[in-house]
Formats: sequence, C-alpha cells, structure tokens
Amino acid sequence: MLEGLLVDLVPYGERFLEQAPRWLNSEATFWADAGDRPIRSKAAFRRNTEEWHERMAERPPLGKWFGIQTKSGKPIGDIMLGEV
Repeated sequence: MLEGLLVDLVPYGERFLEQAPRWLNSEATFWADAGDRPIRSKAAFRRNTEEWHERMAERPPLGKWFGIQTKSGKPIGDIMLGEV
C-alpha cells in the first residue's frame, strides 16, 4: 500500500473491479469524454477486462494498476502508473 494524506493506493482487486462499471458509466465520465462513451454492463465490462488480461499476458506489463481508497477503506477509483 502507498499511503497518502487523504487517500491510499492499494492493489487493484475485486472490490475495485465491481465498482468500475459504475464509475465508467457515470455522468462525470460521460462529460469528460465529451459524450463519446458507450454505456457498458457489468458483464460486458468483465468480458472486456478478461480479454484485455489475455492480450496483456502475451507481452511485458506496461504499468501497474492501483485502487484508490479513502482512509476509511472505501474504493473511490483506480489509476495506472505506466512504465513503473
């Protein structure tokens, strides 16, 4: 875990994977992408994630995914640190 003043970076796991469709389908994400984002179901997100992991298994890692959580442990997002 990487501890910060307001949030911590923790290993990306199931707790974050379960929240990702909600975060990706949020109004903030829609407007951040200028309205160019399809709505995805949990099943579609899991399928896309599994396909991505299969592709990534064939090449060296591009970075490391972390979950972002509050000091009380609530998952609030994720981040990839590339070229780590």
